[in-house]
Amino acid sequence: MLQRNVRTDSDVRSVAQTPLKRWGFSLLELLVVIAIIAILIALSTAALGSARRAAADVQCLSNLRSLWRGLNAIESDGLLPMYEVTTFPIQDGTDWDTFTKRWGAAMGVAAPQRMQEQPGVERRSYQTATPWVCPSDRVGALDPNQRQRRLPDHDPTCRVADKHATSYLPFCAQWMLNARLLSTHDPVSIRRFVTRLYEENADVPPLGEWAELHGKLQSGRFSLAAYIDGSVRRNSLTIARESTFNAALMKWIRSAPKSPPGP
Repeated sequence: MLQRNVRTDSDVRSVAQTPLKRWGFSLLELLVVIAIIAILIALSTAALGSARRAAADVQCLSNLRSLWRGLNAIESDGLLPMYEVTTFPIQDGTDWDTFTKRWGAAMGVAAPQRMQEQPGVERRSYQTATPWVCPSDRVGALDPNQRQRRLPDHDPTCRVADKHATSYLPFCAQWMLNARLLSTHDPVSIRRFVTRLYEENADVPPLGEWAELHGKLQSGRFSLAAYIDGSVRRNSLTIARESTFNAALMKWIRSAPKSPPGP
């Protein structure tokens, strides 16, 4: 004879008193998970930022190598080149454009191209590309020529500047130009002296990048630079050493001062 399973009152009370199993997270568990996720995101973001900066530095160093080789190839006498100054006072940046064209030709690349002047805009604009542009440049960077204001329209491929249409400055050529403007030394003597001075002060970079264009004001100091021995690396020049170098150069310039123009 078949037996039926009959649920008694005691069985019903036993089932009712059995606690239900809860599924899900408690508030504490949820907070722990959120904290772990936040930490992982912070770590990955920092690692990604470091990787990007490292990649930008590699590209910038490559630019400096190319620019330094081109700078040394402008002249064939083994001396550093000087800005070509054809008019006094310097006007309209024509001499700078001529210099960058020679510089680009020595590297086999196009020089920064001056864009069409905009009405009411005194500052010149240049369209440029690698190797003239540092990948670390940022929109809204500080203007190297007027450090009290920013360049809201600054773009890594478009320069708005008084003189320098690139991220990099051939400081040696700038010093030679100063000597040409302030002294009676002839161009060859100037180039010879400045080249020898850099050779005697190998820790002073004759070519470097503008750190201000990275979006930070660093008093015009170079972040990465090229040196007279052909090496490219992060700049470690102290203000004291830079001042000593500048003083030696200015002393030589003053040894043959140019007479001020008459009334």
